Amino acid sequence: MTNVIKNNIPNTVTCLNLFSGCIACVMAFEARYDLALLFIVLSAVFDFFDGMLARILNAHSIIGKTWIHLQMMSASVWLPH
Repeated sequence: MTNVIKNNIPNTVTCLNLFSGCIACVMAFEARYDLALLFIVLSAVFDFFDGMLARILNAHSIIGKTWIHLQMMSASVWLPH
């Protein structure tokens, strides 16, 4: 049971990163640039910690590899344009 929890901690942080990026997009479309900036910063923090936690916990999964690409699109591609 602890192995399952340990393996899903980085996936949870990646999910938070994806959520923050999507909310930042919504806030930018609604011209709430202060909140968009906040969620962009949160997304960057979650991006830092998901990789670090995956390496520290040695928790690598297929879901994590798939979600990281989706998260990168939301935070890195959609927002700066």
